[in-house]
Amino acid sequence: MSEVTNVLQTGSQLTTNYDKSKIFLGGNRYAKATYKNTTGAAVTLPAGTLMAKRTAIAVDTTNAIGNLVPFASADTEGGAIPVGILAQDLNAVANGASVLNVVYCIGGDYDLDALDLQGADTLATIVNGKAIREHILAETQLIGVVVDQLSALDNQ
Repeated sequence: MSEVTNVLQTGSQLTTNYDKSKIFLGGNRYAKATYKNTTGAAVTLPAGTLMAKRTAIAVDTTNAIGNLVPFASADTEGGAIPVGILAQDLNAVANGASVLNVVYCIGGDYDLDALDLQGADTLATIVNGKAIREHILAETQLIGVVVDQLSALDNQ
């Protein structure tokens, strides 16, 4: 959640600092799911990574159905349907049996600039006739917000 701090408050004057460097801005709801590292290498995903759930059964050689995966527009195993945004950094060791319980945001406002898409994907990348940004709106209860950065002293 973004922070608002009153640094000066008198009877006739109020000075407030706004910290809008957060990913999740308000009205957010979260869920837990598992992440199974099937890459054979250590995986680090930053908070703000758009996540999907593995749904394809035909190619499931790693028993990863229902687990979270980073959203990828080219994924043919169900990873091209967004379900939420990773709420905390994820660090998984290089072990196919490494299963982590992770928290991800499933609804509310988020900072569009803080969203992390893996690979060459952008919010404008087209998947099944719609931009990723439209998929996020259609498949989740997440609303992307353009946030003005107010961290400079002259912006107060």
